[in-house]
Amino acid sequence: KLKKVIKALDKLPKNIQSVYSYWSHLVTANGVNKLREIKSFHFEKLKGKRQRQYSSRLSKGYRVFFEVNT
Repeated sequence: KLKKVIKALDKLPKNIQSVYSYWSHLVTANGVNKLREIKSFHFEKLKGKRQRQYSSRLSKGYRVFFEVNT
């Protein structure tokens, strides 16, 4: 699964790769709650079929969907 993610990331535009890298380091170092403080990421809990997931925007056209393990 990780190989698929890496391959998909390599296909993204360089500016999105850069923003994702920043996002990833931010979450790893500070936790998901740090995303709430940075309004440009539009951190939100999803509803419906994705009720256990969260979303964060990297740009107008790209979002990251993820689950938080407690």
